Amino acid sequence: MDYFKNILSYLSAFGFILSLSSHLCARFGIQGPLGEFTFALHFGILVVWIPAIIISRKIKANVPSKDLLDTILEGSPKWLRYGLHFFFYYAILNFFLFMIQAPSSNHVPDTQPQSTAVWGYSGHWMVFYAVAFTIFTSKARTGKPGRFCPNGHPVVAAAQSCETCGSPVNPSVE
Repeated sequence: MDYFKNILSYLSAFGFILSLSSHLCARFGIQGPLGEFTFALHFGILVVWIPAIIISRKIKANVPSKDLLDTILEGSPKWLRYGLHFFFYYAILNFFLFMIQAPSSNHVPDTQPQSTAVWGYSGHWMVFYAVAFTIFTSKARTGKPGRFCPNGHPVVAAAQSCETCGSPVNPSVE
């Protein structure tokens, strides 16, 4: 299973790099690295996103909702979490800029320039690939979905000791 997570982690990173470079190329009006196959990034998201959701759902049963995000990302380094937040907020900003600056469908012929569409979609692609990469990286570093005490009981991300047996819990990997 770890081998599978590592492969998915690499695929997520590769998808993120391709979506970032496609985004930058679209902003400058040049063709991206995938050319006419750029929209294959839509389908690539499914390849990594579905397993990421499955891993996250395994954690959900043992963790209160308020601690879920911290628990899912607990094994990832801080710089990766900050980057994830940056790209999440950037995707929101990018979406609003796209909606304001992109030509409306009332004024454009049937064929919208591909670079405009790539610009609009790529902000979201980056977030989906970044989230998947962060989840796989986190779980590869922690080894188990979720956080556990030395006796194997599930604990929430912020716990200093196990609620079941009282054993001290090691701090998260930073």
